[in-house]
Amino acid sequence: MNSINALHTDSNFGPVSDHVDHIGLDSIFRQQADRRPAAIAAVYGAQEISYLELDRRADRLAAYLSQHGIQLEEPIGILLEPGLDQVVCQLGILRAGGSCMPLDPGAPGERLEFMVDDLDVRMALTTAALAPRVAVPECVLIEDQDAWPPFGTWDGIARGNPVGTGHRTHILFTSGTTGRPKAVEILARGVIRLAVDPHYISLGADDRIAAIANPTFDASLFEIWGALLNGGTVVMLPKQTFIDPHAFRHSLHVQRITSMFITATLFNQTVHACPDAFRGLRQLLVGGEALNPRTLRAVLDTAPPRRLVNGYGPTECTTFSLCHDITRDDVEGDAVPIGKPIDNTYVFVLDNALRPTPQGEIGEIHIGGDGLARGYWNRPELTAERFIEVRGLVDGQALRLYKTGDLGSWQAGGTLHFHGRNDNQVKIRGHRIEIEEIELVLLASGLVRDAVVTVQQTELGDRYLMAFVVPQHARTAQDPSAAQTPPMQTHASHANNQLVRYIESRLPVYMRPRITLVKMLPMNANGKVDRRALVERHRKQAGANEPAWRGPPESQGDRLQPGDTLAVLRAIWCRTLDVEAANANDNFFSFGGDSLQAASLVLQISRQFNYPLPVRVLYDYPTPSSLAQYLDSRTERIGSFTTVDETTTWLADTVLPDDIRPLPGPLVPWRSAGRGRVFMTGVTGFLGAFVLRDLCKLPGVSHIACLVRATSDGDALVRIRDNMTLYGVWEEAFADRLQPVAGDLAQADLGLGSVRFDDLANQIDVVFHLAAHVNYIQPYSAHKAANITGTTNILRFTTSGQSKPLHYVSTIAVFGPAGLLEPTPIVYEDEDLGDYLTGLKFDLGYSQSKWVTEQRVKEAQRRGIPVAVYRPGFIMGDSKTGAGNPDDFVARLIKGCIAIGSYPTLQRQGKEFIPVDFVSESLLRIASDDANLGYVYHLVPQHAERVVDLMGFFEILKQCGHSLEALPYQQWVRRLIDDRDLAKNALMPLVPMLAEPVYGQLTRWEVYEGMPVYDTRNTGRALAASGGTMVAPLDRALLQRYLDYWIRIGFLDPIAPGAGGTRSEVRQPEREQY
Repeated sequence: MNSINALHTDSNFGPVSDHVDHIGLDSIFRQQADRRPAAIAAVYGAQEISYLELDRRADRLAAYLSQHGIQLEEPIGILLEPGLDQVVCQLGILRAGGSCMPLDPGAPGERLEFMVDDLDVRMALTTAALAPRVAVPECVLIEDQDAWPPFGTWDGIARGNPVGTGHRTHILFTSGTTGRPKAVEILARGVIRLAVDPHYISLGADDRIAAIANPTFDASLFEIWGALLNGGTVVMLPKQTFIDPHAFRHSLHVQRITSMFITATLFNQTVHACPDAFRGLRQLLVGGEALNPRTLRAVLDTAPPRRLVNGYGPTECTTFSLCHDITRDDVEGDAVPIGKPIDNTYVFVLDNALRPTPQGEIGEIHIGGDGLARGYWNRPELTAERFIEVRGLVDGQALRLYKTGDLGSWQAGGTLHFHGRNDNQVKIRGHRIEIEEIELVLLASGLVRDAVVTVQQTELGDRYLMAFVVPQHARTAQDPSAAQTPPMQTHASHANNQLVRYIESRLPVYMRPRITLVKMLPMNANGKVDRRALVERHRKQAGANEPAWRGPPESQGDRLQPGDTLAVLRAIWCRTLDVEAANANDNFFSFGGDSLQAASLVLQISRQFNYPLPVRVLYDYPTPSSLAQYLDSRTERIGSFTTVDETTTWLADTVLPDDIRPLPGPLVPWRSAGRGRVFMTGVTGFLGAFVLRDLCKLPGVSHIACLVRATSDGDALVRIRDNMTLYGVWEEAFADRLQPVAGDLAQADLGLGSVRFDDLANQIDVVFHLAAHVNYIQPYSAHKAANITGTTNILRFTTSGQSKPLHYVSTIAVFGPAGLLEPTPIVYEDEDLGDYLTGLKFDLGYSQSKWVTEQRVKEAQRRGIPVAVYRPGFIMGDSKTGAGNPDDFVARLIKGCIAIGSYPTLQRQGKEFIPVDFVSESLLRIASDDANLGYVYHLVPQHAERVVDLMGFFEILKQCGHSLEALPYQQWVRRLIDDRDLAKNALMPLVPMLAEPVYGQLTRWEVYEGMPVYDTRNTGRALAASGGTMVAPLDRALLQRYLDYWIRIGFLDPIAPGAGGTRSEVRQPEREQY
């Protein structure tokens, strides 16, 4: 860059930063470690590492690698799940003089094999579990760090290891046109110019940079080294966190993130759900694909970070090459500029003759400077083709430039605008993809004779890949019988499709296209595939599925004829799933349809046909074709829909497997000396957070193994910590007692494998089973795996290994609408649940699944298995702090009613509101005495006068300052459904449950009129014996405490003068509590 210093103010050139050539990444890091040894360098969940400790661990790894003969710039594979070890390994490899080669554990085996073979990798750093996935001569297991030489053994200076800016630090793979990924050789100077004292962004020792990129993705260079080279902290967030917009928002706040990069797709998804997610950031860089001005506007209008930056650059130029500070003026147009060159970078827009284009004219973007990679490993021809020398641009000098293949134009003010690709390379969700590579994989399958991959875009701006393939045995247009063949369309979601299975084994997720079968590919005048014509034809076919009219028919005579039903449903499928086309046999849930979209789809169908469609029907008939047949047959026969009686199924499902039998020998009190080893499920749920907190503080508890659905034990700990932090109950000291266990309730051996299952079963002294799948619209069948099979697996665990009791948390809703069919003044704790079976068919699938589960648990009690059952009422927030669950029904009800300014008048509906801290305390008090086993406990207000009915609840809410109009139930539902902002209402996902008649014209909520009192004699006796306290009633002070908490976390807005509520985004109406 020094040779062009005089010209650095030109729009082609970025600011010049002087970096010492002989100082590399490790040297700069060690300077920071010397200055701030106690500062935290990296965080992952509850784990953290200081600069001093990171320096020492990297030193020991460097010594180990040196002893094993690492050569200069030797590629060392890193096959690890996200975590602190990733940082240790990268630093240790660089210190030893090698090159980091991150590998994705989720990549297909064939792709991993190609990568290590392509670079002749001799050594890989990995874990025992992942080692079989990487075929190299030597796997260095991270678990064996004790075998590494002690700190101080390695002396890199004495060995003469190079530390300069020309060192190849990383090898990152990008998509290749030949069907083989390309290995890009990243140099130290590129990372330094990206991270050390840059002008395009401010980085310092007080920065906490979020790391959400896969280490194989070049954005991770910014995340990791942007922190470490400036004395800051890199905060690694697990995938489960950043793909959940609300959890992502919370983590950004709790972790005090100051800076981060995010791909445009993830940014769009996050902002759609939580426009204020990035409120507290100093600087947010967005890129990877063209930005959506509408989404950017939502952030700028709602809660913008201090700086919002558009970042552009290919991997070959080390992450970022141009950046642009986004302003409100930028988002008023159709596209946002990609900006000006960053430090030590120069950019030219050249025509086909490699001459600069005038301002406003489009040409190909060429990039040079310190960010340039050395080239592609072992691809000299491709390197020469893409990395070119151009003379005449600067004082007759030859500049080395990278041909990006992107089109751009300079605009007034010296900013660059992006105009797409000039070839078939695209970016999807931040990943750069060569279209030809996917096409070659499709052709290599032997299942198709032609294949073309294109990029499609939804109305929301999200891009996806669509492959048009001609099967080997497809009839051509010249075949006379072809005209009789129906259109051949399918999608990659069909599990039994051979082609889908083939590409899943060979391509990473972000490169897998949706599949559409066609009889032939259109050609242009040059005999090549006419991609534009192909896409246009696809769009026209999708448009043919859209009816010319929308909205409900005005009268019986306006209803569609049966033959029209399929076309309407396919159109609704497209709108709801945001896809271009829907085939008659496309499974709604295989396409990624979730509970929120299911609610939306059912509501649209109900409006279209003027019938309240039960949401259960969608689960039974999940394709347009099957649902159309159902709709036509039902409306022809009876003109409406009725509740399906599944009681025979439930009764059959109550049978407990015969192998679940009690263990011999007496129980030893689980809190006695030398014991206290707990196994717990549901720790990532609301109640689970508080029970886990109280267990951690309970005398006699030595160890808590927590079953969590996660990809690894490390991710499980992150989920536990994040969940408890969300409700303000996490303490760092808890980590010493916790053993996160990644598994799955519904799988055999709890998803642990037989060895670990047996080990735990022999160690554990008591089991607390709180996990449940809770969803207000999904049917019984959707709850069966987690709730019934899961509890059965827990019973099998309880009766394996050593003797231990089980404490099972059910729900008071297990009785269903107990007062519906006959007056029921009181429900006793130990009475037979079979008396309430008939009414359950009018209740939720969740309640039905819990009824079946309890029947199995009751059978376990009869067999002599030591079990206690707990039925909490409606669990509200902490009575002391107000911390509550914003995802539950009451939270949604409050927010939804405020949004429409009204509430339903439902008489004689007692609600067993109970604070979460009371439930937790009572559960543990009762469970601490084995004499309480064998009974059922109602955890509800212990006196009838303490029960607040629904009307009383809304009166208290009004006392808290919310002006709400009381409406008859059906009028209230109509106001909700007709509200212009229904899509934003917190109750929107629950509309099917609120509006669907299940008993005559009564909905599921209305059938709960005349609810009984719940007996608490067992509970009262057990609590009295343990010194337990009575529950505080729900009053104005307590409800206000709950409301204040929801205001503090941003779930509710403070009451404005003259206003009574808030508009809100919509979340999923479900929570997997394990």
